[in-house]
Amino acid sequence: VAEDILRKHGHDLSRLTVDDASETFASDDGVLTNKEGTGLVCYPIGRTATSYTVPEGMTVIAPYTFQDCTALENVILPEGLIVIDDYAFDGCTSLKEIIIPSTVESTGSASFRSCTSLENVLFMSKGYRTLTAGDAFDGVSSECHFYVRSASYRTKEEFSPYNDRMTVISAVGTTYGAIATPSGEPFITYGGTDYYIAGSTFAISRGEVPDISTGYVEPFLSYVVRDDSNSDISEAVLSGETLTLPESDVTVMARYTPIVFNITIDLDGGTANPAIPTTFTVEDEFTLTTPERFGSIFTGWTGTGLEEAAMSVSIPKGSTGNR
Repeated sequence: VAEDILRKHGHDLSRLTVDDASETFASDDGVLTNKEGTGLVCYPIGRTATSYTVPEGMTVIAPYTFQDCTALENVILPEGLIVIDDYAFDGCTSLKEIIIPSTVESTGSASFRSCTSLENVLFMSKGYRTLTAGDAFDGVSSECHFYVRSASYRTKEEFSPYNDRMTVISAVGTTYGAIATPSGEPFITYGGTDYYIAGSTFAISRGEVPDISTGYVEPFLSYVVRDDSNSDISEAVLSGETLTLPESDVTVMARYTPIVFNITIDLDGGTANPAIPTTFTVEDEFTLTTPERFGSIFTGWTGTGLEEAAMSVSIPKGSTGNR
């Protein structure tokens, strides 16, 4: 096929152009793509540029696309990319770092084989989303380090050769007036988010008291740290006002006193079992019990925020205001 011929005989080519009449291929700034502009097919081996940014909208990097492109030191891959196919970067001996976007689902066989200058590989998906061929990184330097967003990568057989060179990076979010000040610079800023090496420390403090509309008021009670699954991990990672970043993203909350809101219930002579709560806070959640009345059929709830009668009404977490 055309790309195979280019690989074998196109070492002096620095730019590829395609006739507009082609129904199969197109050219994007001298790089061969499919006609739809969703797949990168062949990067000219003779191009001397040291950096290349894969265009937005590309979902596939085809087999051999960058094979033996020895001038490239940096290739930026877009979010939205799904597949890095077999031998895609094989033999890119000057490539120093590669960031695998969170959307990538597969990196193929020998996709980064013999990238002997590779120093850092970053997988940006939170869980083990990117299925990686066992030989994807064959021949990389023993100094190459792997940075991942989840410790689950360590349990995968294909990554077992790199476990001693694997580090988890995580992000810290804040809410309700909490402030998290890092002790050092972020390892990387990606997609507008700062990521730090797990184990980094942060000084936790408070800013402005949350607006009453949040459902909280003074006095301040404590700091709460929640992980990706919204579990409270405060005791494990907080020591006084110092946070030690775990191997997962966290959110730090400055917890103030929850406001108690009232619920006024009119059962119109009926009963509810179990009884319906008459108060709630922003931290509560429940569904109103369907009431019963002898000789009658329940036709729905009416009240605050309901435009018409509803057979089921729930108070989700985060709700505020009397009902």
